[in-house]
Amino acid sequence: MQTAATPPSHSDQAMQRLFARLVGFYGARFADMWANSDELTVRGIWAEGLSAVPLDQIRIGLDVCLSTKPFPPTLPEFRLLCLSNSRGREAQHVSRPTKDAATDAARDECMELLSAMRLAPPSRQWAHRLHERHQRGERLSTIQIAMYRRALDLDANSEAA
Repeated sequence: MQTAATPPSHSDQAMQRLFARLVGFYGARFADMWANSDELTVRGIWAEGLSAVPLDQIRIGLDVCLSTKPFPPTLPEFRLLCLSNSRGREAQHVSRPTKDAATDAARDECMELLSAMRLAPPSRQWAHRLHERHQRGERLSTIQIAMYRRALDLDANSEAA
């Protein structure tokens, strides 16, 4: 029995159709997400999670999956796809950054910095700093030690010298 506080849930038949569409889109990738679960229970959880989402918005979520999602969504992801795209083009337009002179200048500055970084030879200063810290007796993780030794071409025997 549903109370006034409980939103109506989608029918199991609607969830079967939804799951069939998602299996059609993603094949075993979607089915494998529930391999160790009871499908009826999973569909019931999806029905609860999507209970406040009208069917037309679920159709929009399916369209978004088909056109933009190479991997199957989880319930929270699918719900967000349905709701975030329910406002139509306005929601999509708001999320896009506006193009103005400040944006162009910032992009150009970033591109210059990236170009300079690509031209600079790789630095091993980080490895020298870690090596010095280790030599002073600071405790480092085994990964830090292995990384600085590898970067500086040190082996365990040369460390003692």
